[in-house]
Amino acid sequence: MDGILVDTRERGCGYDFEILNGELRSYIEVKGLGGNTGGVMFTNKEWQVAKEKTDKYYLVIVHNVNDEAEVNIIQNPSGKISANKNIFTSVQINWSVSQSEINNLLSL
Repeated sequence: MDGILVDTRERGCGYDFEILNGELRSYIEVKGLGGNTGGVMFTNKEWQVAKEKTDKYYLVIVHNVNDEAEVNIIQNPSGKISANKNIFTSVQINWSVSQSEINNLLSL
């Protein structure tokens, strides 16, 4: 692929890199595996964007990242592979301090 590589990892847009080539856009999601085998996980956002972008979306799997890496590229992963949807419920814990507690501390 020719074009300009844009790092989008900090944008939370559903892919790691974008390749800009004139009017053409390609969207790249990279997944790494420590060994030669194993599956990968997509966030819901990544999978939805993959379904939306179809042939413009590429999954790049880097196998064996801890040794001699091997790269496989899958164009349109949502159209070619079957993914299982997993739903997780999480518990969030937070701590609050009242205004009176703060006032008591400040009046010492």
